[in-house]
Amino acid sequence: MAQDPIWLVGKDRNNNVDFGSPFVDEAYQCVLSAGTTTTLNVPTGFKKVLITVQPGAVVYVKKNDTPVASTGSFVKTGAHMNPALKYNIDDGDSLGFRAVDDAEIGVIFFKV
Repeated sequence: MAQDPIWLVGKDRNNNVDFGSPFVDEAYQCVLSAGTTTTLNVPTGFKKVLITVQPGAVVYVKKNDTPVASTGSFVKTGAHMNPALKYNIDDGDSLGFRAVDDAEIGVIFFKV
């Protein structure tokens, strides 16, 4: 089953939703050259991830696999292009990245 993107919201000291994102618990970044791939393993204890991509670059991201390159026609990939959303993750998951263009990528993990 596909995983729907979720939005995290922060809570104030009275446990009321304040619509602010919690502060980063752990963050990574890399610069990928066009046509290359890499994988990042989810650190233990993290439940949410936010992925950001340099403006103007195209990057595909897939959970627990490496995204396949496009062939000029529609292919079923399960990958997301330039996902600037927060997603649910689990211990043992990995994130596969494929850069179409040279791109800087940020990956931020949250424990909430």
